Amino acid sequence: MRRLSFLSAHALFGACAALGACAEPIAPSTTNVAIQVAPLELEGVTNARYTVTVTAGGETVWTKQLDAKRYGDGRGSLAYVGPCDASLNAQPNTVTLVLDALEGASADIPASTWQNPTPVSLKVTCKENADTQVLFDLVIMRDATQGFFDVAVEFEDVFCSAKFDCQDSLLHNGEERGLTGVLAFACAAGTAQETVLYMSDVTVTCDGLPPVVVNPALGPGQRTVSEAPLFAVGTYWGKENFDDLDKCYWNTALGLTLSPEGAVNPHNCKVSATGTAAGGALPAHTTPGATRYPIIEWNVPVTDTDGNLLCAAHPLNNPNLTVRTRYSDLAGEVLDHPYSCGGRPGQVCAGNTPQVAGADITVSELGDGALRVEIGTASTEIRLPPDTVLDNDIGCCIAPCCNTAGD
Repeated sequence: MRRLSFLSAHALFGACAALGACAEPIAPSTTNVAIQVAPLELEGVTNARYTVTVTAGGETVWTKQLDAKRYGDGRGSLAYVGPCDASLNAQPNTVTLVLDALEGASADIPASTWQNPTPVSLKVTCKENADTQVLFDLVIMRDATQGFFDVAVEFEDVFCSAKFDCQDSLLHNGEERGLTGVLAFACAAGTAQETVLYMSDVTVTCDGLPPVVVNPALGPGQRTVSEAPLFAVGTYWGKENFDDLDKCYWNTALGLTLSPEGAVNPHNCKVSATGTAAGGALPAHTTPGATRYPIIEWNVPVTDTDGNLLCAAHPLNNPNLTVRTRYSDLAGEVLDHPYSCGGRPGQVCAGNTPQVAGADITVSELGDGALRVEIGTASTEIRLPPDTVLDNDIGCCIAPCCNTAGD
């Protein structure tokens, strides 16, 4: 099994403080950009080499390769001060950071064993007599020496695993068990840290059929689905038995009606989802802004253009990249469904979160009109009247989170 690790780092670019006015035509600028890169905390990394480039007005102000042994702490941290162009017609300046190499004790760490999040560029307004701070956060994914199944990814002491595979007969389809695709996800934070997993909806698309959107926070257990090509969905989550480690799993099973001999023979079917994890809650269920944050992405074909079954084993970062790691963009990425290890998945209203005695209220749909209401560690389950329509897939909205009274 192949494993990856995520390593957190960040690069802080302090933009320009002008030391004097520039006349035109522009002389070489004495306005500076101060560059800092935080230490890399990945075991076995003794140095990192970067290339930093500053451009303005379509021209390169300067470019230079820097390494932590000479300009920093020898483990990836560095500091460097170089010029930027503060003239009006040169704004904005662009600062680009490229990670060229990671070094081990005796040689470069092979590039095939880690995934490079760079180049990363941000615009910098290089102002006279002022400093502008621009923050770059980098996360480096690297083969890990520990993990669970198929692959493990580590960032800030958080390890995650992911895969997709098919079982010939798992979920019940009437009295018989039918073909089932299993989207599997597991994570653990470091010792004495909270583990929080995040998932998007799981979406099944086929040519000529409406998309089927599955909420992975519903359940646990199996529920019947009557939207082709699904006959059922199963959701399962839990915490594994470690005294000082928050390790939990969150799996979604999709009962698939894909037999070419059957009445339904959908073409070009695909299962899509994204996930990530953190050592603690991500505000608004969003990966950090200005950060290329690790994301696990499932884009798994289950039938081809002729409706032939393709569903098989899909480990993370397999050659076809049907389940893969990637980085978010710098704007951040929203994953609607959180799961705090040891609790249960669900959404808490953002903004004016309702509370009782200081405890957040969470509402989750269990299927067939049933809801679970949680207040802190206490919970109760209720069943809604027939034909009740919920505001969104995960449940209902509680005032004062609702936009209008009575929602």
